[in-house]
Amino acid sequence: MGADSNASASHWQCHLCSPALWQDTDAGLFEKAGGKLLWQRDGTDNEWWVSDPVLVQGQLLALNLSRDGNREAQLRLAALDPFTGEILVQRRLIALRESWQPRKVCEVAALDDGLVATLGGITLCCDAAGGVRWVRKHLSLPHEERPEWVFQHFAPPLVIDSRLLSLQPGVETIDCLEVTTGRLLWSFAQERPWRLLGRSGQRVIAETESGLVALNLADGKVAWRREEPQQRLTAAAASDTYVLYMARRGAADKPKVPALIWLDAADGRYLGSVDFPQWQDNDPRIGPLVVAKDRLWTFFSKEKDPNRDVVELTPGAPLPSVNALSMTSWQRTLPPTLVQTVSEVASGWELVSGYARANVEKKAEWQGEKDAALILSRPDLPAVLAATAALPAAKKPKLNLRIGHEGHPPGQFTVRVDGETMFSQEWTPETGNRWDSLVVDLSKFAGKQVLISLAYRPTTGNDHALWLKSAQIVSE
Repeated sequence: MGADSNASASHWQCHLCSPALWQDTDAGLFEKAGGKLLWQRDGTDNEWWVSDPVLVQGQLLALNLSRDGNREAQLRLAALDPFTGEILVQRRLIALRESWQPRKVCEVAALDDGLVATLGGITLCCDAAGGVRWVRKHLSLPHEERPEWVFQHFAPPLVIDSRLLSLQPGVETIDCLEVTTGRLLWSFAQERPWRLLGRSGQRVIAETESGLVALNLADGKVAWRREEPQQRLTAAAASDTYVLYMARRGAADKPKVPALIWLDAADGRYLGSVDFPQWQDNDPRIGPLVVAKDRLWTFFSKEKDPNRDVVELTPGAPLPSVNALSMTSWQRTLPPTLVQTVSEVASGWELVSGYARANVEKKAEWQGEKDAALILSRPDLPAVLAATAALPAAKKPKLNLRIGHEGHPPGQFTVRVDGETMFSQEWTPETGNRWDSLVVDLSKFAGKQVLISLAYRPTTGNDHALWLKSAQIVSE
């Protein structure tokens, strides 16, 4: 990904190819040149394939599950004849309890002399002959207690040199393990993670419930964050140079327009974006993004279409400069009067996410102060404002805020600068129904042009109110 050095200043075009299909619980081999099915090995009611096949030391290996009556299901490693699909040998690895069934997680990654598998709360490593090297259990909650696990992606663990990055549906942490022993090196649990995008230099890029995060491979510390307030990403990929992702833009009750956004992998800085109006749909299905040498591919279908087109994305004509923050695409879906009100109350700031209370889109009085802006939010649509600023080098810049909230159930108010959290505060009913004056020190970024965001995200419920009286960047 990112082989084109002009990717940050280009838009993307589409080229259609023929779609391909795969059948669940069966194993099969297709001819690469023409797609002809060479052999297929079907699963049964008591024995079925649960992993993709991998090549290890010239052997074609896959995991299957066998159940005999009411006994625990047995996870087995099978070696297949690549020419016929016949099982040459198989060996029992571990038993899986009934609690595995609701999620049915089984993702594998090949090692030089074996494989690792994630099983939705368990990570297992074995050699090519089926000898178990180690098993590690992760903290996972019952599926009915955490229904959000359905948003976590099913993907193989990420093997980087001597480290194994594990993110499994049902597990709310990213765990970095030592491949040879399974020893836990570090764990990231600050935000609920959805998926791993991949390696970027000495970092790993992940999607969380609030956007994107870059973690240092050495210790798991956050290098940068990028908030994506609109919705979960539909497709994403990372390289040493760029981070690309697809998001769907549009109001909840309106057709969505997919957009491709690309960031600087070094610091998470926004580089550019482009919409695909030809893909507008109530629920456009896009992804994954696939990088093949210097070419970028994805898959697309509309809401009720069972077939998917294979699409190549190629650089097109240059776009205008992307140094300045452009919120036009976001604001197309926002109440225009509320957008205008925010810009009047806080000059230089733009509304990115949120919605209006009926008949309160214009400036209003609250708690004794006039000419304030009211922005409503909910857990999947936080109230977010953003501004770009060139901070002077020889002075001490700071952000002065006059804000308040209406005493709803708990929520989190956060100030980020270029993705880095500079202030975070939990808002509770006890701290509500009043104005607060906050000061955020920006000295760390003196002499730089930065993107500053303000976000209020409630944990439950709808129509949580953020009141804004002023947001000013000053220097001493």
